[in-house]
Amino acid sequence: MTCDLRRIYGELAAQLPTSLDGNSCLNLSSPNLPVPPPHLASDQLYVLRGTHIYDYSYRVDSLYFFAHKETYSCLGLLTLAVVLHSQPSEVVVELTHPASEIKNLIVGYDYRELESLPGGYHTRPYGFVYFPRETRKHPFNETTAPRDLPCFGLTNMKDDAITEEDRRNRDTVRSFGNDEGTALFAELLLNVGQPQNRVDEYQLEGEGGFRGVGEHSAEVSLFLPGHLNWDDDKW
Repeated sequence: MTCDLRRIYGELAAQLPTSLDGNSCLNLSSPNLPVPPPHLASDQLYVLRGTHIYDYSYRVDSLYFFAHKETYSCLGLLTLAVVLHSQPSEVVVELTHPASEIKNLIVGYDYRELESLPGGYHTRPYGFVYFPRETRKHPFNETTAPRDLPCFGLTNMKDDAITEEDRRNRDTVRSFGNDEGTALFAELLLNVGQPQNRVDEYQLEGEGGFRGVGEHSAEVSLFLPGHLNWDDDKW
């Protein structure tokens, strides 16, 4: 097993509270979140590509994630680390599992220097207070504005998937939207990793479905052991 996600964030993932009593929490911020290197590798997560067709003709890119609970928790902590540390602005997670059609998962959040900001008031991410929550298949509040939902782009490492051949060969996912959308997805990943949560499939759909991702985003499904789509032979 070669999983930098677990190597760097496994110890902190083991410290996450598990009680749903509403009193147990863990404060996550730059002092206790390890700074990630700009490049990681993991063979404990694989992602497949697909298409969701609405109304016979409208097509949306779909991404299917497969991992165990601990890996999802560590990915959630990495995601928060990228948001709460000013550098690196993005981390490339190389997916080395042989089943993975996606080879690179890029977690990014761009801190802009004061001199490059437009006029007006600006804030920056500070911390995340994590309370464990129960989960459901369609996890996000339906009233959340699309701009505050996570976003996922299916592309290539050059970000120039223009021709049909380029599109067929896309092997890179960029994520996860603005800081609120990114933190929302990170929280979901931490909850997915909770031992008491029994949901084995999570669906983040666009506005044409049950919602869960921002505008122009690929849709995402998260699968865990026990689901019909889970293949034990791949592990």
